[in-house]
Amino acid sequence: MQEYYWDTFDKYCASLTEKKQSDIVDKLKDAQKYVNGLTDGWHEYLIRIKQVQSDFKNQMDKEANKGLDYLIKSVNKVLRN
Repeated sequence: MQEYYWDTFDKYCASLTEKKQSDIVDKLKDAQKYVNGLTDGWHEYLIRIKQVQSDFKNQMDKEANKGLDYLIKSVNKVLRN
């Protein structure tokens, strides 16, 4: 899951960069730093990307919101298993 997930994450961040939304990318990259291979790191990461979604939802277009929702759901799914 991790390799595929981070490829998707990187593509998502690149699409936001193209849309000149580097402030959102900075927050997502900061959240990524909490992933340390331990479950608690993934939980912290999830909390932080949910906060990004909450803080920037109105600044992102429908496609960007859908992409972030996908990233969140993917992590939720893995953490539940």
